[in-house]
Amino acid sequence: MEGPASVVTGIRLLEGPTSSSVVVKWPRPPGAAAFVAQYKLEGPEGTPAEWLPADGFSTKKIEWKIDRLPPAAQIRVRIRAIGDEIGPWSDEVLGKAR
Repeated sequence: MEGPASVVTGIRLLEGPTSSSVVVKWPRPPGAAAFVAQYKLEGPEGTPAEWLPADGFSTKKIEWKIDRLPPAAQIRVRIRAIGDEIGPWSDEVLGKAR
């Protein structure tokens, strides 16, 4: 497939296996060989939060375990697929850490 990979959809955030963790899972869209993922903590209304890691977490897997979050933290996740080119960011998905 030439051009950017398809948009990542179907992202699920599940409580992680340990306290203060979350597991993010998604299906592999057509043309995706790898992914870049980011999260941000959901702060009080109107409080801007930065995407972490700043350059994104790179993986070839379709799962990402995020540790060391505040207990029961609400977080937003976004993912972009990489094929011949980097695809667009997914919609942001809201979830909660264990």
